[in-house]
Amino acid sequence: MANHPTKTFGLRGPSDLLRKLSFDIRRLEHAEYSDEARFAAFDCALASWHLVDWILNSVDDDGHLRLCGKLRGAKGVTRGFIEAQRSNLPLLEHCQQIANTGKHLVLTLIKDDPLLHAKSSVRFHPPFDLSRPGSWGDSVARGVAVVEYAGEQHDASDFFRTVERDWSVLLEREGLIEAEEPEPGNIFS
Repeated sequence: MANHPTKTFGLRGPSDLLRKLSFDIRRLEHAEYSDEARFAAFDCALASWHLVDWILNSVDDDGHLRLCGKLRGAKGVTRGFIEAQRSNLPLLEHCQQIANTGKHLVLTLIKDDPLLHAKSSVRFHPPFDLSRPGSWGDSVARGVAVVEYAGEQHDASDFFRTVERDWSVLLEREGLIEAEEPEPGNIFS
């Protein structure tokens, strides 16, 4: 990408957004409290969904047409991408629903999937037996986020790891994986 965006805190392309998704998944996996899990899962959904725009704005016109079956600027690009990439990114439509609900609170431009739910809870480690009050003291509660679809609950970190792997394959295939550049003056490197 010749001209780097100026409003992305230094993230320059799909490869950087994929790294952000990986970072957010690690936050989710290490969350101890419900808010930590909830906020990290929310960020995972946003990054997972917005990779569509970042990729389509990073490829040439031929790549755009190949990826979504639509010319740049045409109507239905997003739907075209979802349909064209369904076998490569089978969870993408779920990411779209979660991210757009997170942005707008209510879905009005796309049909809301009533079987998809994104929620948070706590999990006790080790699990305890309610009938044995003596076992309660050994358990520690940790915040978790859950994505439920097709009647099954999935730990959000597993869900987004799958999405991340699928995006990695697509970005690699499209030649969009770039080596990470060290930040000048980064005190954390």
